[in-house]
Parts: sequence; C-alpha cells; structure tokens
Amino acid sequence: MRNTSWIDRYIDAGDTLTRFFKILASASGAVPILAVLAATYISFTYDANSLRPHLEELAREQGYTLSIDGDLNWIFFPKPGLSVKHVRWQQVERTRGDIEALKLTIDWVAALEAFNAEAFDSPDVYIKLVGLLDGIGLEKTAVVWAPEGMPVWKFDDIELQVSNISADGDAFPLTVALTTLNNVQIRINSQIAIDIESQQFTMNNLTAEIDTARIAGSLNLDATNTSAVGAVNIQNVDIKRWIKRLQNYWPILTIPDTASDRALTAFGADLEFHFEGNGPLNLSGSVDIDGQNIAVDARGDNATQQLSMSLSAAQFAAGDYLPSLETTRPQKRAPNAALFAPLAPLLLWPGQSQLEINFGQLNMPDYTVSEVYTRATSHQGLIQVTSLNADLFNGQLNAEGSIDLSATIPQTRLRVGLSGIDLAQALPALDNVEGIEGIFHFDVDVQGRGLDLDSVLKSLTGDGSFTALQPRYAAMNIEQAFCNATALLGGMGPTPQNWADGTSLSDVSGEFQLESGNFMLDTLSSGAGNLGITASGKVNLISADYRIRAITQLDGTTSSSNGCDVSIALQNRAIPFLCTGNLNQQGPPLCLPDGATVRSALKDTAAKKIGKKLFGTDKETDMDVKQLLKGLFN
Repeated sequence: MRNTSWIDRYIDAGDTLTRFFKILASASGAVPILAVLAATYISFTYDANSLRPHLEELAREQGYTLSIDGDLNWIFFPKPGLSVKHVRWQQVERTRGDIEALKLTIDWVAALEAFNAEAFDSPDVYIKLVGLLDGIGLEKTAVVWAPEGMPVWKFDDIELQVSNISADGDAFPLTVALTTLNNVQIRINSQIAIDIESQQFTMNNLTAEIDTARIAGSLNLDATNTSAVGAVNIQNVDIKRWIKRLQNYWPILTIPDTASDRALTAFGADLEFHFEGNGPLNLSGSVDIDGQNIAVDARGDNATQQLSMSLSAAQFAAGDYLPSLETTRPQKRAPNAALFAPLAPLLLWPGQSQLEINFGQLNMPDYTVSEVYTRATSHQGLIQVTSLNADLFNGQLNAEGSIDLSATIPQTRLRVGLSGIDLAQALPALDNVEGIEGIFHFDVDVQGRGLDLDSVLKSLTGDGSFTALQPRYAAMNIEQAFCNATALLGGMGPTPQNWADGTSLSDVSGEFQLESGNFMLDTLSSGAGNLGITASGKVNLISADYRIRAITQLDGTTSSSNGCDVSIALQNRAIPFLCTGNLNQQGPPLCLPDGATVRSALKDTAAKKIGKKLFGTDKETDMDVKQLLKGLFN
C-alpha cells in the first residue's frame, strides 16, 4: 500500500492526523505527555517534505511562483513547527526573494485549547491555524522590490526574529536586521502588540539604527476610529548623505549646495502626535537642525480640513543654508529648495492651512536679521504671505505677496517696503560694496510668472520708488569730475586745491518701473554743491548690465563755495554723462561726458578763443567769427 502523507490523507477526507488531534484535544488535561506523544507520532509517521508539492501548487493557484529547493523538517521543542531551507518566490506583490532558512512555530497549549473535537470540521480551520502561529524566523534572506514606475529596491542579509506571537493584545518581541542602499545597515527592535478583536496595533520601546541615525519611539494604531497616537525621537540624520545615496535610484534629486559644509548633516526631532482620520490632528515638539532647536506646533482637523502650524526659535544660522559663493554667479542664482521646506505642509494639506514663523534672530554671514515674523496661508494652490516683518541694518522690512500654483505657469506678486536702512551697513554685507552711505527707503509692487527664477525676472512688471537721505559716495568726488570735465570742454579750469575724498550729496529720490526683465529708472534727482544731478537709465536683471544717463547742471558761477570757477558758457547748461558697466564689476562705474555735447561745447569754446585771439573783444565781430568757425566745424 502507498505510503501517503497526512496532507494527502487530509485532502482525501480520510485524515488520520485530524482524528489524532481530536483525541488529543479531548484529553487536553495531560498536555505535556500528549505533546511528547504527538511529536513522536508525527515525526515517525509524516514526512515534512511531502508538504513541498502542495505548498508550491497552492502558490501557483494564487498566481505566485514558489520553489522549495531545500529540506522541510518538523520542529517540536521548545515549540512545534516547521523549518524550511532554500525558499525562492517571484511575483508576490511585485517582489521576488530568496530565503536561506525559514522557521515557523506554533503554541502547543494554544493549539490544544483552540481545537476541540469539532474544530477541524470548521470551514475556518486555516484561519485558526494561522492564528496559532507563535514564531517566525528568517535567516540570510534577500528581497527585490520592483514597484511600478519606480526604481528597483534591494534588501539583503535580512534577519527576522519574532516569538510569542499573540493576537489578543499581549506584547511580543520583534527584531529585524537588513542591508540596503549599497551597504546601509538597518537594525530594528521593538515590542509589538496586536489585538484583532479591538482592531488595535501597538509598538512600544522601538529602537532603530539606520546607518548613523538613531530612532526611538512608540505608536498605537486604532482601526475603529482610524487614529494614530505616539512619539518619536530622531537623532543624527545626515540629509546630504542620504540624498547622495538616493540619487542612484532617483537621479533627479540634487544635494543642496550650502555655504557651510556641516549644514543639513545632523537632523533630529523630538515629537509627539495624535492623529484621527475624521477628527483632530495634533503635533508638538521640536526639530533639531545641525544643533539648532526649532519649536514645532501643529493643530488641525481632518473633518473641516483646517490646519495651523507654527515654527519658532531664539536664533537660527540661516546663512549656513544659502548657496555657497561658487554658485552665486548670475547663472546659478536659484536658492536651495531646503529653504522652502517649511512650506511643504501648506502645499500638501488638502484644505486651508496657515503657517506662522517667529525667529528672534537670523544669523547671516555678515549681518543679523532680528524679530523675524512671517504669516502665510494656503488654499487650493494659492499661497499668500500676508505678513513678513523683520528688523535689519537699523531699519525695517515689511512685505507681503502671493504665489498661485493652480495655474499652468505659477504667478507671483510681491509688495516690499524698506525703511531706515543704513546703506553703510547693508551694501558691504549684501553685495560687498563699500563707500556708499545714507539712510535708504524703498517701495516696490511687482508681479510675474514663470517656472524658474530667470523666467520670473523676464516677466516682471511693476513700479516703485526710493529715497536716500544724507547720501555720501566715497568712491569718487563728483564735483571734481565735473570740474575736470569743464576744463576739457574749455571752461575756466579746475581751481587748484586738494579735493576731498568722496561726495556728499543732497537727498536722492527716484522712481522706477520693471518691464521685460529690466529695471527702468525713470527719474533720479540729487545734487552736490551748486551742481544738480538727474539720471535715468536701464539695468538688465538677468545679465546685470546697466546703462545710465546722468545730467549735471550748474546753478552758479562756481561748482560750490570752495569749488572751481566755471565759464559762463557752461553755467545753467545741461551736461550729460553716460555711465555703463555691470553690477558685478569691481570699482566705480565708468562715466564719460556725452559725445554730442562734447563736440558742441568744443566748437563754442574754440570759436570764442579764436575770435578773441584774432579780433580782440569786439562782440559783434566775435559773433561773426564764431558763426564762421562753427560752420567750418560742422
């Protein structure tokens, strides 16, 4: 007669093993003795390897591919179960894998308590068998995950140990170790509790080591009200290092270029949270960015889709996270995306959201911004900055604006006001420009659209105005330049003297427009001594090239009380200068008298001097000669 396994006999409805367990169940009072008898009986009567074809067939029926190349062996002590060697599978939830050794155990006592004489006749016998699972062990396991539309992810050297598994809320230990992302080692330990009846999952005493990062925390999930309550502590996450690793899978990722090499290399958090799927959302605690603590508080409601967040800190070294000097050239002006990370909740939240940022001090490389307050809201792709205030350079910044991301091409509007800015502090710190003093006021209202900074700059339209009180320009003496120019044009010549360094100007005021990527200076007025100055021109915001036409006009016979004498021919006469250059160049701008005016002045001066030389000072004769010589010059 053919030697058949217990599986075969169970399938043939003549299951001797079922009858055997019925007998054991009816005599459950003698559990230890019966356990030994059952182990002996099964080991000599049923070959575990007979399970192989049935397990492989069952996998095929479910659409999977399962291959068991090693031996299957019964385990009886300390818990009964099954060990399997060399298991391979494919097409299981887009995964494939290879298990060197698998061990499954069940609880003797629970098995005898769960199955009475009628248990094996129940249609949910397989569910009960799964419920009796007591332990799982994996050794030297490799898994390849290939999600649709995403890179292939590999997990190697997986070791898993779970024991004393319970489904009635009792805690049991879980240990997992694996390697991924080209030798990133991960190890997780926790106490797990699963209560199927109350639909709760609890994870306590969680500790995880992921490369250099350390994570600890707890979590409770309740399916009855779709809630999550817990806490997490994260330490020493090197964001730059992780981005570099993930670039192999997502090349689109870029490592933020920062002024400080240590920026974004030590991220941490200490947070508590309580989320309910159809109710309140609460998050509180702090995040630690490179040793800088930022308090975080969030309150929301999934039912009304309202979210309010706040970030606050005594100080933050914001300058460390700006682009390095090598990337601040015009072709690389885009700021780091990391600077906009606080806006992520505003963009991701499906309803209305609000964010408040309150920093006592922002430390930049060469200056400090204090009392920084920002309030922003977001709804359906429209982000509005309703308030942005700060104190800097002995003055104040006030701004508001919006970004509409709902359109195909994002649209931006910005209104900025600066008041009381000390130029002697601001310009050296912001653009390494020395020698300009004054108290600066500025207002602008602009709008633009585009997918990147250059396209936004090219589309900017708007207008504004500015004033500079008590300005002084140390790089050149404008009065001296005027006197030298009048000497060139045939005036009285510069009065011999020691010219003072720089120029103290009268208050500067001006108006401008923004159009097609250009800063259009409509009017600028100022003066030095008896010399009035007006200017207009254009600055290209993309290339930083500028072309400014300045007009000087003398009101008096001398340039100032201590200046040079000026010929009557140049008094009350507009003398234009053309200034060209690039905002990124070093040194003062190149300003030369306008060529047409020079030629006209030279003609008048030459005519007058020749007339006096040949014909004396007779006015009528002199005028005739002037007209003759002007005709010759023309």
